[in-house]
This record gives sequence, C-alpha cells and structure tokens, in this order.
Amino acid sequence: MRVGAASIAFVAVQTLAMHARAQEPPNLPPPPPPTSPPQQYTPPPLPPQQQQPAPTAPRREPSPRREREREREAPPVVAQPAPRRYVPPPPPPPRDEPPPARRGFQLALRTGITFPLGSISGANGDGMSRDFASQVPLFVEAGIKLHPMVFLGGYTSLSLGSTSQSFRTAQLCGQGGRSCLASSVRVGVEAQVHFQPDERIDPWVGYGIGLEVSSASATGGGAPEASESFTGIELARLAGGVDFRLSSLFGIGPFVELAFGTYSHAHVAGYVDQAVKTGDSSISDGALHVWPTIGVRGVFFP
Repeated sequence: MRVGAASIAFVAVQTLAMHARAQEPPNLPPPPPPTSPPQQYTPPPLPPQQQQPAPTAPRREPSPRREREREREAPPVVAQPAPRRYVPPPPPPPRDEPPPARRGFQLALRTGITFPLGSISGANGDGMSRDFASQVPLFVEAGIKLHPMVFLGGYTSLSLGSTSQSFRTAQLCGQGGRSCLASSVRVGVEAQVHFQPDERIDPWVGYGIGLEVSSASATGGGAPEASESFTGIELARLAGGVDFRLSSLFGIGPFVELAFGTYSHAHVAGYVDQAVKTGDSSISDGALHVWPTIGVRGVFFP
C-alpha cells in the first residue's frame, strides 16, 4: 500500500511539473529587424543517390504502316545546288599584231595553171586550141609601193606546156622521137591596189598591159624543126587575190587572173602543113583571145 501511494504521488508531481512548463512562454529567437526582408525557407537538396528520375512512359516502336504513311505525307527532299562561286573570265589572249604596212621595194612570184580561149585570128578554124593547150606559168613582178595601198611595177613571165592535139597530129609528134612544146612569154607594167596593207589578210586587185609572144614547135624525129609563133599586145591583165602577210618579210595567198590580148603578127618556120615554109604575116582582124589563170602568189616585203 505504501508503494502504490508513493507511485501515485510521483506521477502527480510529474504531472504538475509538466503542466507548469506548458504554461511558461516558449523560448523563441528574437525577431529580425524591421528593415531586413523576410527570408524564405529553402529545403536543402537531397543527396544524389536519393534523387529519383521522373517516371517516363515506355517507348512504343512505330509500326511499319505508320512509317510508310509518314514517308508519303512528308514533302520530297529536293537537293539544293551549292551556291556557285563567281570566277572571273580569263583575260583574252594577247592579239597577234600584224606586221606594219610598208613602202618601198616589193617582189612577187606567181605560178599556177593557165589555158587558152578565143582565136588566133578571125579565120575559120583558127582558134587558140589549134596550136595551144594548158600551160604552167612562172610569173615575176617587181616594183615599188609608193603608198601602203598602191604598188607600181613591171612583170615578166614564161609559161610552158603542151601543144594541142591537132598540132601534134600535123607535126607527127610522138613518132620517131619527135616532140612538141608550147610556150608563152609576156612582159609589161602593172599597178595594184591593196585594201588592208596593215592587216594579216590583205585583199588586192591589179591591172597590167604589155606584150605577148606565144609559140608552138616540134623538133627531132629526123624531120626539120617546125614552129609557129604569134606576137601581139596584152590589152588588159586583170588580176585579184589575197595576201596572207605572215611576217614583214613574206606573204602568200591565192590569185586569179584574166589576160586579154590580140595577135598582130605571125611567124612560121620549118615543116608546116606537110611542107617546108618560112615567112612572116600580119594579123589585122583583131581577133580576141584570153588566158585565164588560177594559182598561188608569194610576195616578199608585203
């Protein structure tokens, strides 16, 4: 009974003490000064091992059908060309300057092929083809360029070729070692006009007048030599061509020419028309003949 009373008394004392502490004001820290702003409570961060990742939904693989639909709906990808970088054009090559136009001495050589047209005289059957066939001329001209565009000088030429078939038959050429030859000799003066004397390509035209001697002869074969020659005036030698001026020393180019003339004198010697004849005669009917020529011309100091 004593123990129970003591226990009851102890519990009562403790209860009163606790009640007394509960009635006392709490021991709080002093309030902050009025000027300082209120501090907001920030909880301390959790340790790394305690942070849990946010839950994510499981990834679903797209179905093949959905992928095909997405490809059809997506606009086509067009490759854009890369921007082109501007490249300036290369500078033009240096111009090959032609030789300067010149004055003074000039020499030219021509060759080609020429053939006869027209008549020796006005007599019937007296055409150029009675005695002459095509010939190869060697033409030399020399003179002075008084002006880069104007040339004045003289010319001479020798043309060699075969006789006509009728002359060969009449003179028995080709039988017993007998041979036939035709030739023409010309000499005269001429003038030329050059249109581009200071350029690489220089077109020109010319006019000449002079004398002409054309002959056909047969030799050998045990028969007397026979020949026929005709002398006359070359009324007009009309020429034109182009000089390609390769340098200040040389040029070359094509040319064409028409030489109009009349024969005024004929000389026959030897075995002609199956008889030995020698003599001279005049041709007064003024029949016209022409020698067209085409060939190439080389010029020195163009």
